[in-house]
Amino acid sequence: MTSQSARGGLVASSIVLLGVLGCSGDPAGTGGAGGTTTSATTSSASSSKASSSSSSASSGAGGFPEYIPTPADIQFQAVNKLPSGEHILLNDWNSAPNSVWAMTPDGQTFTEVFRAFRVWSMGVSHSVAQIAFASGDPNQKAHFGIDVGDAIQHTFSYDVAAQTAKLLAHGNINDECHTFSHDDASLFVCRRYDFDAMGNSKTYRIGKIDLASATFSFVMPESANTAALYPAPTNDGLDMLYTEVPVPTGDRTILRRTLSSSQEVALKQKANAPVLSPDGLRYLYVDYADAGALHAADLNGANDVLVSSDSGSTSARYSPDGLRVAYLVFDNAKSCSHIDVVKADGSEANAPTRIYDCATKGRFITDIAWVVAP
Repeated sequence: MTSQSARGGLVASSIVLLGVLGCSGDPAGTGGAGGTTTSATTSSASSSKASSSSSSASSGAGGFPEYIPTPADIQFQAVNKLPSGEHILLNDWNSAPNSVWAMTPDGQTFTEVFRAFRVWSMGVSHSVAQIAFASGDPNQKAHFGIDVGDAIQHTFSYDVAAQTAKLLAHGNINDECHTFSHDDASLFVCRRYDFDAMGNSKTYRIGKIDLASATFSFVMPESANTAALYPAPTNDGLDMLYTEVPVPTGDRTILRRTLSSSQEVALKQKANAPVLSPDGLRYLYVDYADAGALHAADLNGANDVLVSSDSGSTSARYSPDGLRVAYLVFDNAKSCSHIDVVKADGSEANAPTRIYDCATKGRFITDIAWVVAP
């Protein structure tokens, strides 16, 4: 695995979590985005900010004053309307600024939707009205006094209809794992926070942003011994699946947590990255007891099936109808991720269809989403 020093989500005090979020090293090569674009428009800055239960999560390191980033600060540009119909959204972390693209499920047609600096994690609302994404700060050292690349990652939201971006959460934070609640009222994230000038910080902890008020609250207790990742709120909003990672061993367990009472039950040992099906009845996960293959099971663990035998798949996503699954497969030789698709019932576990070959198309993809846009 190559160095993660340029990726703030996995540096310094959390170095033991290398690979926890599916990161596979720094981007290699200079392959950028292709295609035709229209003239760009930049949205006005949003003055709203997300509050935090951590007092220093709204200030820079080393006594730096709070800096509130604007869409212009993250080099945001709207490019094209998100096309209607079924598409797989993907980012290109190689380009500068990075681009978010819409690709038809056959992998043949691409539309550049918007650009922003260092888009690593993103999530789409169920209504496909909003795309939440993490964005770095190209002037991070001046604004926060932190010299470790991409340590700071704010959360912005792209309004699909208006083609504008607004700030949802900012400060001395690094937000990843963007997942909307089923009613689109809240956005769950996994957050590192309280960075110092050397890039050391508290580890990943799950919280949520109330989208009506733009306020943030943690839903997990603070722990120096475990990281909490990959929030997957159930459709009824009562529970949440997530991955617990003890520090420093890195062993992963998927748990189901009742949000009102904080009661938990372990669903699967040696497993990672739960993703719920559209109907909320099943979840995808990476099974380390099966060499990192992709599995799916009912929420109670029954009816477990092998979905894909690919080892080390990441960012698995159900199709909107729940019948197919798309996922990233990292190619060590090419230092980039392909996109493969299989049927969700496991009948193509050993025969995936490659719809995106990163070796020929050149983009460095870190996250995907499968949507049907109005």
